[in-house]
Amino acid sequence: MKLISKEYVQEVLPELKSKWEFDTTPTWTKQGIKNGVPVFQYDHQKTVFKIIDYINNLEGDSRMNFLDVGCETALYGVSATQKFKKVFAIDSNTTSYKRALITKQFFWDKGYDVSNLFIKHVSFENYYKSGEFEKDGIEAILLSGCLATFNEENWAKEQEHNQVKILTKSLKNVKLFLFITSYHENVSNYLENKIGMNVEIKNFKNQQIVKQIVIGSR
Repeated sequence: MKLISKEYVQEVLPELKSKWEFDTTPTWTKQGIKNGVPVFQYDHQKTVFKIIDYINNLEGDSRMNFLDVGCETALYGVSATQKFKKVFAIDSNTTSYKRALITKQFFWDKGYDVSNLFIKHVSFENYYKSGEFEKDGIEAILLSGCLATFNEENWAKEQEHNQVKILTKSLKNVKLFLFITSYHENVSNYLENKIGMNVEIKNFKNQQIVKQIVIGSR
């Protein structure tokens, strides 16, 4: 099975972007009103390419089912199809869900077998509570972005947000957890002390901002 390389994604990304739908609903930001929700996986391409490259270099994971939480455009999901048995990409945002479907069809039309990618319009909380998480046999998770609970202010309160409580339950039988975050110390402590995972941190720069991939494994 041929890999969907970061070089290939970089080459076809402008064509793929032209097919995506964009949310133009005005939203409030600290800087004022901004039209639409930004597309992280297009606006932060260096980060995306590094994650795709990391996924492509994983070994021994072909029998595991992979979950891409908050998939947005499913670029991570389509890449993971070449390395994992089944890939489930979920997003509660309607526009993101539509973009993910377009991405899957795009790579299928380009000759890549992405038939093992299943895209669902659902939040992580509802996906877990409905029993779909267990039914899909998830053993690996990619969480892109950072739950607000892991930032310094909230973490100091030692109060777990409901999403983190669900994450704690979901990680019980997960063998591989990839978390893209700026709060690597809090996430590392959480994975080591609460979940009992081995932790590795990979640093990289994105537009002068140092971010981390925190990898928890068993």
